[in-house]
Parts: sequence; C-alpha cells; structure tokens
Amino acid sequence: MKWLLFLGAIWALPVPAQEAPEWFVETFLDVREDAAEAARDGRRLMLYFMQDGCPYCRRLVTVNWREPQIVEKTRRHFVPVAINIWGDREVTLADGRRLPEKRFAAALKVQFTPTLLFFDEHGAVAYRIEGYLPPREFSTALDAAFRNSRKAVSAAGVAGAPSVRSASLEALDNMGMKPDSVGAFDAGEIIVARTAGVTVEIEILSQTQKVLEARATSASVPNAKRVSTAD
Repeated sequence: MKWLLFLGAIWALPVPAQEAPEWFVETFLDVREDAAEAARDGRRLMLYFMQDGCPYCRRLVTVNWREPQIVEKTRRHFVPVAINIWGDREVTLADGRRLPEKRFAAALKVQFTPTLLFFDEHGAVAYRIEGYLPPREFSTALDAAFRNSRKAVSAAGVAGAPSVRSASLEALDNMGMKPDSVGAFDAGEIIVARTAGVTVEIEILSQTQKVLEARATSASVPNAKRVSTAD
C-alpha cells in the first residue's frame, strides 16, 4: 500500500520541463534578423512557445520531433527557436522593441502551449499552430506553415494579388475554419467561424501583406495547456 501511495504521489507531480530538441537553434533572439537570415537560406523562422509542466509540449518533443521525416522537414524548411513563455531572456521584436520572453509571448497573443509561430522574411507572423497535433496532422500543418509564410511575401505588391477578403477566406480555410460571415474582416473585428464542427469566435489581428493572422477568442484549443498568470 505504501508503494502505491508513493507511486500515486509521483504520478500527481507536475510534468517536468521538456527541453527543445538538441538540433534547435540558439540565436540572439532578434526576430527581424533571425527571419531575414532564415529567408536568405530559403527557410522561415519558427518560434516554439513552451512552458514547464506542459504535457503536450513534452509529447510534441518526444513523439513528433523524434520521427525522422518530421525532423527532416522541420530542419529543411525552418529555423527552429524555443521560447519559454515565462522566461526572462530579452527578445528584439521586428519593430525594434525589446521585451523579456514572457512579455513577448503576451504581445503575440500566445494563449496556449505548445504554440508554433512562423514568420515571413520581414519578421511578421504569417502562420500559427496552437496545441498538439498527432504526427501525421502535424506534418501537414508544417507544409501549410511553410507555404503560407512564403505566400505572405510573394503576394505583396503583385498585380492581381488576391483581395484582403479572399486572402482572409483562404487563410481561414488553411486553418480548417469556415466563416459564417463574409465581411471585410478588418483588423480588430470579431467574426464567427467553424472548426471541426465547433463554432468559435475569431479575432482578426492583422492583415499583414494580405495574409490573415487570426486567433480563437472563445474556444479551448484541444491538446494544449492554457497560459495562466496563476501558474
């Protein structure tokens, strides 16, 4: 019985911190510089937001990023950098502001871990993945992230580029969301969309270079740990 109580106590402990894979890159955390350098190499900057005690972060690292095909795809298309959402390392944003990791994560509306943000060559967020996805779905999401982060640059200033609304619809579709409304989708607007049969509210954050950046405002992200100041 004592052993059972002891093991129960161990299982009840918080999930230990899960470090990023050893092949992740250490940089000076300058978003604009890192994004530009990644672009020169034909890749895109990927920031992996994690926190201690996050079981889905651990699963992402120990399951997905242990599969050779996913590792190869991640390293071929992205420059991966880990960000601790409660950390104090200084990050330089694309606009020149300098913030500790925890304020940087808040500024980018990171509400769940794991969250992956993908940046275009100018240091603007072009795509995000929130929560844990099983390997097959995660691999598909990485393809979409690379495609959309490149599209963010190629669509800018090109004659015949899609309208803001059609680009928004396309981006929502890439995130698996079907909007109930077909408005202009201006920055700051709240629209209703559907994902996996669940109705959620989506806040339009920006229309950077005709690519939508949006986030759920009223629904839980499955397979993710919510960021909480009470932690």
